[in-house]
Amino acid sequence: MYKILFLLVTSLCFGQSYNCFNGSLDEIISEKIELKLVKYKQQNYNGIRCYNIDNKVKIYLSNQSSFLTASKKGEKNLFSQITKEKKNISLNLEDVFCLKFNKDSFYIFEFKTFNQGVNSNTYNIIYSNRKEKILFKKWNSSGNGISNAFGVRKSNLFLLNQIRDSINYYELRDEKIIYKANNSTNIKIDTLGKICVRQDYKF
Repeated sequence: MYKILFLLVTSLCFGQSYNCFNGSLDEIISEKIELKLVKYKQQNYNGIRCYNIDNKVKIYLSNQSSFLTASKKGEKNLFSQITKEKKNISLNLEDVFCLKFNKDSFYIFEFKTFNQGVNSNTYNIIYSNRKEKILFKKWNSSGNGISNAFGVRKSNLFLLNQIRDSINYYELRDEKIIYKANNSTNIKIDTLGKICVRQDYKF
């Protein structure tokens, strides 16, 4: 009874039917892709933090710059983030995940900031092990466990990325991760603090 009443009130307040989630965008993805948590080793060199991932990729973080290198070529892939005052935003590596799709291994790196004018949001990087380059660099809202969700739609890998009041849809096409406005949507926060999307927003 209370659940029905709550859904009715929610629908009236939002003007249309919405689905609310307990903290995972996976619920709206039909063909999900599971991520594997990857362990890494950390070493420090004169103020520079080095992270060794699978003996294939190394990440270097310092107060001046942030970059990663592939073990094969050793070329620098810069991903430093700069404040409005043109100062480097210090990042701390939190988690590393891996997914496999079409004979490629993609590493997903999640960094946390040190509250330097950007709150405590997560900074996301997706790296192609086969192409040895960064395909995706975006901020992501921190909070109740909603971050990135991956799936397959029409044989294409896609990513849902939540930032503030919207869910943004990105699709892997021709070895590029491209933003798709038509598949992105605004979100609502209900009275219980859950994130809600339109009922027809499914993949």
